[in-house]
Amino acid sequence: MKYQNTTSSLIHLQSTHSVLANFVPLLYKQHTSTKTGFRALCLNLVLVACCMHIQNAIANELEGAWELDAYQTADENIKVTGLLVLQEKNFGMIYLIESENGNLSARSHTGEYHVKDDQLFFDVQLWVEEVDKVARIIPATKVGPHIELNGEELVLRFDSGSSQTLSKLSPRDSMKDGGDWQLKNINIMNGSDSAKGSLVTAGSHFVLVYLDGERAGWGYGGLYDHQQRKLEVNWNQSFKNGKGSITSKQEKAVISTEYAEPVLIVRDSDGNKLEFTQ
Repeated sequence: MKYQNTTSSLIHLQSTHSVLANFVPLLYKQHTSTKTGFRALCLNLVLVACCMHIQNAIANELEGAWELDAYQTADENIKVTGLLVLQEKNFGMIYLIESENGNLSARSHTGEYHVKDDQLFFDVQLWVEEVDKVARIIPATKVGPHIELNGEELVLRFDSGSSQTLSKLSPRDSMKDGGDWQLKNINIMNGSDSAKGSLVTAGSHFVLVYLDGERAGWGYGGLYDHQQRKLEVNWNQSFKNGKGSITSKQEKAVISTEYAEPVLIVRDSDGNKLEFTQ
């Protein structure tokens, strides 16, 4: 079931509910009839239930994988490609930006999200980026763009004036072990003890982000073939000791995985072994 212009409907209902929430106490004061006050209270409760229903409908419609089609700032349209995965309360996002001279920049995020009114709040816990050939890890942060959800199209509008337009992707096959996977153990070649990461899957798509302290970070996104036990990487970025590497969507790679319940083992192209549990 699709909800056209769901966000505008929600705002209207919540506005109506807010007015009634202030009006109901006045009804009790102005009318001695218990029946009149009871009817007003019932109407108020019905509107609250409607708001909650639409809120849940938006959250359900948002779940899944979305491909980033357009990225517009206040000044220009940016050439971009990327993936956003929303699964229950967890999200993962990776996207690549191509400048006019052909240079690539990339950002990868994972964390938690929730919907409130017409906003999608991201609690970004892991953030790896390389922008203008500067690779770094960004501290945890929060952002809450306004959303416009129209069927298979999602628009995120940020306070900075920029916007991102995404289209929903259909799952290629069912996921037996989908959801959010938190890094339990990691064996990084010449790595430190402060590594952390997250693998978020929805449908047959995934975003994987992990860090080795402040010295290294990796971000991957693409398709998860659970039957073949492999991650088909469409978007890839990494950096070590300040030196970054970005792989365009045309240069696909494959990462093998193993599943020994309840642990999902991922071995990347750098020789790192990651163990995840849900």
